[in-house]
Amino acid sequence: MKLLLLALIPVSLTLHPQTVLIKNVTVIDVRDGQLKKNTDVLIEQNKIKAIEKGMKPGPGATVIDASNKYLIPGLWDMHIHALTDKRYEWVFPLLIANGITGIREMGNNLTPEQINQIRQSILDKKLLGPRMGATTAQIFDAPGTTVNVSVQIDSVDLARRLVRQYKQQGMDFIKVYNLLSRDVYLAIVDEAKKQNIPFAGHVPFSMTLTEVSDLGQISVEHNTDVPMSCSNEEARFRQEMRQLAKSLPITARQPVDLKVLTTFDEQKAKTLFKHLAGNGTWMCPTSVVFLAGTKEEQERLNDERLKYIPGSIQ
Repeated sequence: MKLLLLALIPVSLTLHPQTVLIKNVTVIDVRDGQLKKNTDVLIEQNKIKAIEKGMKPGPGATVIDASNKYLIPGLWDMHIHALTDKRYEWVFPLLIANGITGIREMGNNLTPEQINQIRQSILDKKLLGPRMGATTAQIFDAPGTTVNVSVQIDSVDLARRLVRQYKQQGMDFIKVYNLLSRDVYLAIVDEAKKQNIPFAGHVPFSMTLTEVSDLGQISVEHNTDVPMSCSNEEARFRQEMRQLAKSLPITARQPVDLKVLTTFDEQKAKTLFKHLAGNGTWMCPTSVVFLAGTKEEQERLNDERLKYIPGSIQ
C-alpha cells in the first residue's frame, strides 16, 4: 500500500484550494497506535476542521480519494541546521518528502533578515519547506571556538547587546555553546530573561547541567553533561574535561564521557532527572549523532542515502 504523509499542522504545501476533503483514508492515531479506517479529514484555510466518517464535500472543495492510503501528523525535527550556506535548497525537499513538516533551526550563518525572509516565503507558499517553528541565527560562543556558525563573545557587554539584537530582529531563542565563560553565560541568561527570549543549547564547560536547568535553560542538546552529572567521580572528570577543552574545544567531552560512563551512578541519575523534570528542562538527545560515530568510515561512505546529498557536502 502507498503511504500518504500530510501535515496535521499548518505547513506550506502546493495545495492552494481553501477547502480540501480527504476521503476514505486510514488515520494513524499516534497517541495510541490505533488505525481509524475509511475516515474523512476536512481541511479549511490550511487547518483541520473535522475528522469524521461519511462527510460530504462543500461547494468548491477539492476532494482527494485516499483509499488504501494512510494519514499521519506531520513530524518535527527538533534539532537541525538547515539554513547554513543555502543548504535549505536541498534539505527542505528531503524533509517534506520524509513527512517532516516542522523544524527547530539550531544555528546558521545567515542574517536574521535572511532567516525571516525564508520563513515568510514558506508561509506565502513561494518556497516549499517545513514550518520553522523556532529559529535562531548564529550560536553564542567564545573566542577559540572552531564552530563556523557562531559569534565569538568576549565580554558581558557584547553578550547583553547581542541578546537584545536577537530579540529585536525576531529570533525565537538564543543558543548557548561550549566555551562561554561563566560570567558571560550568566549575563546572557539575565538579559534573555529581561528581553523575554528563551535560551537553549549546550551546557558550557564552565557550568553544570543542574545549574543551567535551575537558571531556566529551556532545552539541553545532545544530552550534554548528562553522563558527567551522573558520575560518582564527577569532580575529577569535570576537571579533566575542562583542561582538555583548552586544546579540543569541540570534542573535549567525547573522550571523557567514554570514561565517565563506567562510573555511572543510578541514584544520581534518578535525582538529576527528577530535578530536570521539576524545572521543565527539555532534553534533545539527537542520538543519530552518536550512532554515526559507531560506524566505520567505509560503512558511512556506502550509505545509499548519500545520493540525496550534493557531492560537495558529501
